[in-house]
Amino acid sequence: MQVFIESDFIEKINDDFQKMTGVRTPALEVVVSVLTEYGNLKMYIDCSLQKLKTLEDTNEIVARRISQFSGLVSLNKPLKELYEDISNFEQVIVFTLDNEPWHSEAQKKGVLCFTYSNYNQKISDIINVCNSIKIDLSKRFQGWNIFGKLKDIPKNYLLLNDNYILKKNAINRNYVPLVKSILAKNIEAEVEVCTDFLNDRTLASSINTIFDKFCSQFDDDYKLNARLVHLYQYRDLNFHDRIVYSNFFMIECPVGFNFDTRKTSNSKITVDSIFDKFSYNRMNNHLRHLNNAKKSARIID
Repeated sequence: MQVFIESDFIEKINDDFQKMTGVRTPALEVVVSVLTEYGNLKMYIDCSLQKLKTLEDTNEIVARRISQFSGLVSLNKPLKELYEDISNFEQVIVFTLDNEPWHSEAQKKGVLCFTYSNYNQKISDIINVCNSIKIDLSKRFQGWNIFGKLKDIPKNYLLLNDNYILKKNAINRNYVPLVKSILAKNIEAEVEVCTDFLNDRTLASSINTIFDKFCSQFDDDYKLNARLVHLYQYRDLNFHDRIVYSNFFMIECPVGFNFDTRKTSNSKITVDSIFDKFSYNRMNNHLRHLNNAKKSARIID
C-alpha cells in the first residue's frame, strides 16, 4: 500500500486521537491503525525533514510509525505532486485536510481519497458495505445485483483467482454478471483471470475461445484490459480458495463462483475490506504470492 498524507491532516488526527480517549469513532481507530500498525506500506508526507523530526517528537502517530517501521518519506512538495510522481495506482490512499479538485480524477484511477471532514463517513460506509454482503448459499440465490454496492468503491483492477473458472462455462455464466455488478462503466480497469486451467486437459484446446467469449460480453462502455494468466510450477502457496481481489476488498466463495445458481450448498459468499487488519494482511500476502507466480506464468491477452 502507498499512503500520501498531508502533515496538517496527521496533526489533526493525532489531536483527536489524544483528546477522544474512550469515545473514539471506529473510523478514527481504523485510520490510526493503518498509519501505525499496517506493514507492507510506504507513507509519504508533504513536509520538510526538519518538520518531520519535530512531528516525531510531538506526534504520537508519527512516533509510533517511525519506531515500528521504516518511517515516513518526507518530501517537501505539495501532496498532489507527490502522488502524481510516485503513485503506482495499485493500492493507494490519500489523506488531505480539505477536499482538493484533483481528488475526483484520482478516484477514477482507483485511488481512495479522504479529507478530515469526510473520512469518518467514507470509511464507515466502505466497512458497512463490505460487511453487509454475506450470502448464505444454503438459501435460494437471489442474484448478483447485491454486489453493485461495491461499485462506488474506487478500483482499477479485479483479479479472479479460481482454478475451475473455465470449467462448465462458469466464467461466462457467473463471473460476467459479477464483474458487471462490481465495475463502473467508463472507468479503465485491469481484469486478470488467474487459473491453473490445465487441471482439466480437455479444456486446453478451447481456452482461447472461452476467454474470448468472456471478453466479448463487455461492451465498449466497459474500459477493460483483460488477460488470462495460467499459473503453473508455483509451489509456495496452494491457490485453492476461489477469491476475487480488488484494490481495497476481496470476495470469497469457498465452493467456487461456478456454482449452479439453481441449487443450494453449505457454502457462502463474503466480502472483506482492507480496513480490517487481518483481511489486509491476508489479502496482500495472497497477492504477493500471485505476483511471484505470474513471473513464470503463461499470459493470454
